[in-house]
Amino acid sequence: MITVPIWNGPSRYDGSELVMVATTGGNDKTAEVVGISLVTRAAWDATRASQISWRESGDALYRSISGRTKGQEFKKRTATAGVRSICPGGCSHLQNGNCYVVDNAQNSSQIAATVRRSKPLPPVWTMDETRKAMEKILMGADAMDLIDFRLMFMGDAGAVPPEVIGLILWMVKEAGLGTLAYTHDWRNTPWLRDSHMASVETEEERQEAKAAGWRCFVARPNNGQAWPADLAMCPASREYGALKGKTLSCSECRQCDGAGVTKDRGIASHGLADGSKKAARVNRGNFKIVNTYGRTLGLYA
Repeated sequence: MITVPIWNGPSRYDGSELVMVATTGGNDKTAEVVGISLVTRAAWDATRASQISWRESGDALYRSISGRTKGQEFKKRTATAGVRSICPGGCSHLQNGNCYVVDNAQNSSQIAATVRRSKPLPPVWTMDETRKAMEKILMGADAMDLIDFRLMFMGDAGAVPPEVIGLILWMVKEAGLGTLAYTHDWRNTPWLRDSHMASVETEEERQEAKAAGWRCFVARPNNGQAWPADLAMCPASREYGALKGKTLSCSECRQCDGAGVTKDRGIASHGLADGSKKAARVNRGNFKIVNTYGRTLGLYA
């Protein structure tokens, strides 16, 4: 596994210092990809400093502490250091406190582990450092036969200056690789339109984004309403798998690249508060997700 910082600089949102890190890996949903995450410099420094103190002291706590507890610590550091530096203020998941990364200790632990095992930052960051770091991660991707970059495991590409994210996306494309990418900041980042999906939560937002030229990824509420006929169920979702008997990983599907003319993709909302809503629907016998044509797209399980 290769983990390297690929950028260090000011946030477009509030000017705070950020670090963008890339790692070869993935998770159960994405399968093997190059994952990119964005964290504040304050969270980066605090997380790496805690690793050094635990290891140098020889404290057995570092070896026995659970990944979930590490995630809780990282979550606290991220919140203290200003999550608004890495994510747009308009993101409803942050407003409601149900982000599947920032507000989820288990998922945060994956980001904390990425920060801990990364190569250190150079004293001064330049665009040449980004090029060299990207060359290293692309070599690793080639050696591991990885075909996609996932933006972002944490944070939003809208926080990164256009010239920086533009260079990274250009190098990915030149290497013949794809993107699996999403942004909640789609109203303010037209330069991401050809590589990112617009992340939306309502049909009104989806139509607004489509009118602006975006393809969309929709987190649909678990309220029993029929899905629009031009919206396809994400094949990596649990509900799709319950219907079809299997799921596809993001790297098998490869439709969330912002380009092309295929259908928008949707998923049943899966924030921290959605599990009980899904369970309630199943208990009432209403376990199908259907579209306006009456076609079953997925099952609550």
